[in-house]
Amino acid sequence: MRLNLSLLALSFFAILLTPALATAVPRMSLTAGTPCSACHINGQGGGMRTEIGWGASVYTGAYIPEKLEEMESNSYFDGLLSVGTDIRLQTFRGSVAPGSDELPSRLYLPMQLQPYIASIPTEWLTLYGSYNIGPSVFRGDGLCNPVYAGQSCFEAAAKIQPSYTAPYVRVGNFQPSIGVRHDDHTMLLRNDAASPRTPIIAPNYAELGAELTYVPAHWFHTDAGVFRAANLSESIADEEVVGKNDIAYLGRVQFMPRLDDIDLVSWIGTSLYGAGSFKMENYFIGVGKLDTASLMVELSRSTRGKDKDYKTLNFMTKLDVPIKEWIVLSGRVEQGTTQNAGNESQTQQAVLGVEFFPIPFVELRPEYRYTRTGTYALAQYTLQMHVFY
Repeated sequence: MRLNLSLLALSFFAILLTPALATAVPRMSLTAGTPCSACHINGQGGGMRTEIGWGASVYTGAYIPEKLEEMESNSYFDGLLSVGTDIRLQTFRGSVAPGSDELPSRLYLPMQLQPYIASIPTEWLTLYGSYNIGPSVFRGDGLCNPVYAGQSCFEAAAKIQPSYTAPYVRVGNFQPSIGVRHDDHTMLLRNDAASPRTPIIAPNYAELGAELTYVPAHWFHTDAGVFRAANLSESIADEEVVGKNDIAYLGRVQFMPRLDDIDLVSWIGTSLYGAGSFKMENYFIGVGKLDTASLMVELSRSTRGKDKDYKTLNFMTKLDVPIKEWIVLSGRVEQGTTQNAGNESQTQQAVLGVEFFPIPFVELRPEYRYTRTGTYALAQYTLQMHVFY
């Protein structure tokens, strides 16, 4: 009860502070006042960086070596080849065995090793892809053996846009534009409190399909897509709910009003994603003041089955305050709830951390995390290192 009240109080407090602190999410988009597509080839963010995104990273660090400043781009041969990568390592304590009082041992985990490649052969066509090199590769278990059900080993897509102001289409194997795409794999928004080890939408989730994006003005963004639901079916693990050959649908609308006189950026939006008798709704809102702070509130709700008796409701509030470009204070509170056949499961989490960029392309993220489920409570320090290019 005390933790529930704390979650509500912090969320309410953050909302009250919105006019003064400003807030938003993702942080790098709203505190800079630019859309995700400015820095990432994927319009929703994440993955391969554009030349602008790469250039911004070169000047983000407590210390910037001269050799890095001399580098011009991650693109070669006049845009015919661009390269990038994301590498994440994390140390943390393992899972608590149900009913056990023993503190789990500390683990060192390679979270992500993912190279990217892109090519822009013409002004209207962009080709890009990536490969998620999982731990199975190093164990000799094959080139594609995902950690999570429904996780894809690769992305490969073509982005077709006749002109800069025209709608564009993405075709291939990629992640549908569900809610807000975060870079933190430990968030509860896309998880299932009844089965924490099997997220509904896994990191590196992707499906074969097509998505149309239209941005007629800087304050309006909309997406619509259709996909094969093969990976979603594997994640749900119930063919009666979602079959491997079912068609998934995606709709997303986002409004992005700005108050330039006071450097205030905001957005509000929703998305709907589903297939078979599964449906997931996301609602998100954020406000950010340039170079000052950002706040985001997001809610994710899903139902499955003909009677819709399997329900999830996940909530998150996140506040980020940049002290310098290379050091950011961050905190979030989350709650996940699952109801199934009259049974209810809950997971609650509070995280405080720092994003520290000692040099360009390297991030250290120390965090203090408190997690509580129906079977255990765990408070621990974690440290993530993110090397990107």
